[in-house]
Amino acid sequence: MNDEPPLIPAEPMTPHKPASQMPVLLGFLAGALPWLFTMIPQKNEGGILFLIFSCFGMPVVSLIVALIPKTRRFGLGLLIATGLGWLMLGAICGGLFNRAR
Repeated sequence: MNDEPPLIPAEPMTPHKPASQMPVLLGFLAGALPWLFTMIPQKNEGGILFLIFSCFGMPVVSLIVALIPKTRRFGLGLLIATGLGWLMLGAICGGLFNRAR
């Protein structure tokens, strides 16, 4: 007696289509908007609200969106924009504080 299960014919391999870079680009542009609004001079407290959201809200939103499998590429673009925004903010603050000495 043969205890092995019968072989199931394998499905033909379909070539993978290359992944589109459009969600990453859209995520980067969407992630860059709060940082750009932070850099625009505001008359009221609007600038500080954008700064607070950009610094503390965007990383959380980016991580949540990047962990969901369907929106992973969009979240990657958000994370890239958030990291670059932090670097720009650090460079601006470092330049201002270094000049104050």
